[in-house]
Amino acid sequence: MILPENIFLIAVPEIWYRSVVTQYIAAGSGSVNCWGIRHKDVAQGAEPEPGALVLFLQRRNDISFICGGGFYQHSLLQTPTEAWNEFGVYNGAESLDEFKSDLVSRGLKRGSKIKSNVVSGIFVFARRDCYEVPSELDLPDIKECELVSLGLDTPQGLFLERHLMHMRQGQLRDDSADPEWSGIFRMAEQKNARDYSAFFKAKMLKAYDFKCAVTHETLKPVLKVAHIKAFYDERFLKPGNGLVLRADIESLFSKGYITAVYTAEDKAVIKVSKVLKDSEYMKFNGCALYLPEDPALRPNPEYLKWHAQHRFENWLTFGTVKPLKA
Repeated sequence: MILPENIFLIAVPEIWYRSVVTQYIAAGSGSVNCWGIRHKDVAQGAEPEPGALVLFLQRRNDISFICGGGFYQHSLLQTPTEAWNEFGVYNGAESLDEFKSDLVSRGLKRGSKIKSNVVSGIFVFARRDCYEVPSELDLPDIKECELVSLGLDTPQGLFLERHLMHMRQGQLRDDSADPEWSGIFRMAEQKNARDYSAFFKAKMLKAYDFKCAVTHETLKPVLKVAHIKAFYDERFLKPGNGLVLRADIESLFSKGYITAVYTAEDKAVIKVSKVLKDSEYMKFNGCALYLPEDPALRPNPEYLKWHAQHRFENWLTFGTVKPLKA
């Protein structure tokens, strides 16, 4: 495998940083849109290669800070609305109106598209932990929303790559096999799951007749128990807070791409995010969710309502990933 030869710096606006860091702390690592107004926004050097390290740069009182980063995925041209539907607050704005207003203030003309630079596996530092770039590095002048490359064969590029990757490692748990921060609510859920989930999973599998509530898959190795509300302690260990789902469906459910809503006392239907409209998962949209015969074992309607409001498409609404009382 040939590794990227460059890292990239992108100067991010303050409003972008505030929105992304808030959502990151709550919901964890994911993909963000480091958009640019100009379609050719790489100021110097090569276009990013997939997997190239991208560092988020801010200027405060003439001092440069690295406030996070991620790994370049791809670029595409999108209208502001298309970008919002796909990335939501990960465009660095709290609402679509705010996003459009920011773009117009930066010179985007009506009917024009932006260049969406998709960066995945992000890591973001709290303001007090942002890295102050030594003036000796003599970074090039970088305009907001502009990508600039630094070769890994240069002292600046090599130093920043090694130092920032070391800082990123400090965010990860020593016992985690996942190379991404999963967010405070997911972390709480996962931490407690090690202690409590064995008997809970067994109880839930039995309640759902050992099959996925969405796909009806019965292959046991791929069945997982999804927690509808974040699982902090034994108060949430009740059948009403669980669903048996195939592994890929559980991942989509936990990350807010799929939810379910009751349409009657004994019927719930599946809702699939419009982001997945071109995927095979859209076929499940509107389908009935399999429910246990015993009403006491079915999902709690209030919990599903919480999931639909606070997890489903949570990237479209700023600051919605909140815990509620048990």
